[in-house]
Amino acid sequence: MRRRATSFATAASTLVLLVAVTACGSVADSGAGATSPRSAAGTATTCNPSPSAAPSGSRQVAGHIRVLAAASLTGAFGDLAAAFERAHPGVTVSPSFGASSGLVARIHEGAPADVLATADTATMDDAVRNGDVETPSTFTCNTMTILTAKGNPLHIEGLADLARSDVRFTLCAEPVPCGHLGREVLDRAGIDAEPVGFEANVEAVVAKVLSGEVDAGIVYVTDARAVAHDASSVPIPAATNVVTSYPIAVATDADRPRTARAFVAFVRSPAGQRILASHGFGTGTHGR
Repeated sequence: MRRRATSFATAASTLVLLVAVTACGSVADSGAGATSPRSAAGTATTCNPSPSAAPSGSRQVAGHIRVLAAASLTGAFGDLAAAFERAHPGVTVSPSFGASSGLVARIHEGAPADVLATADTATMDDAVRNGDVETPSTFTCNTMTILTAKGNPLHIEGLADLARSDVRFTLCAEPVPCGHLGREVLDRAGIDAEPVGFEANVEAVVAKVLSGEVDAGIVYVTDARAVAHDASSVPIPAATNVVTSYPIAVATDADRPRTARAFVAFVRSPAGQRILASHGFGTGTHGR
């Protein structure tokens, strides 16, 4: 029984992605449980993925695991789950995606989970304080960009244009990592611009832009990359952009802890990092 019942292609996009990967500078592993440094707002100042060797002991990996992961990881973790299942016949990985803060609340309230992966360290820190996860490790990073309608019809050139009266833009809600990160880049640029609304997660921001309900939104580079055929993006200069680290951890009450740890090791392994890189995530290696 469980112990609780409470409590983003265009050239501009590629340029921003290179900035993000550079920000994820190659760093020696400081320990399996290390998370990256954060500013007061919970944003990583550097991205220090903790590398892992390829998982071993596949004969002891079995059963079904449930993975709660940030919405921005949807495409990447779908591929990671499929690759892990191919490497371990008979194992089933069921990912569930949403806002990081909501995932932390779900696991604290007793939702079945074996692995938790969030879009910033601040929300993972909450899960650690609650005793809901084992020691987390950073496995990748991301940064922000401005998503616009395809062809950028309003000629948005930067964050300052979001304050124009003819531009409707949206952000994630503040409790969600993409929300406070979006607000932080505006603050760092000294832009006083109010969105027309706040969305539950980054997927909702993307959907609003694609549908034409808004003209722009601040999203992760990886999300803009994923919809590059249907939308355009405007890079945010490195001086005002932010880098967010993604930590992953095994749930304290995991039903299949050995399989959960093997999945975490796979995400952090070279094979897992290649999958993440194919989706535009930074991996801590220059030039990748």
